[in-house]
Amino acid sequence: MAVGMVITNDGRNLILNRAYLRTQTVINRFRSGTGTDTPVVGDTTLQTSVFGPTAFSSGYPTFDTVANRTTARGVVGSGDANGNTLTEAGEFNLDASPIMLSRMVHTGVSKTSAVIVLYTFRHPYV
Repeated sequence: MAVGMVITNDGRNLILNRAYLRTQTVINRFRSGTGTDTPVVGDTTLQTSVFGPTAFSSGYPTFDTVANRTTARGVVGSGDANGNTLTEAGEFNLDASPIMLSRMVHTGVSKTSAVIVLYTFRHPYV
């Protein structure tokens, strides 16, 4: 007999559902910025935030219990963050001291009123 413990599929789904939808620390906002440092698990905020916090797009987050992943989307619209080269984004909750769930760094996007940026935050879970 093997010794150990695993989180079951139902347990995993419960954790993610509670994290995004059912608690006072719901993760429903994103920010974008101009930082370029490599993301590390100890990050607590964006390196240089220039936009947000702003709510996820309508209908997000979604939970795919077959593919075992969550997806959230956020939009930096035509009137937002213009004149910046966006290179990072992160997901946050709405607490008085927001908690960052994830941070990504990407190739720079020169933001003007002619450019709309769609961020997709997809998290597989095992």
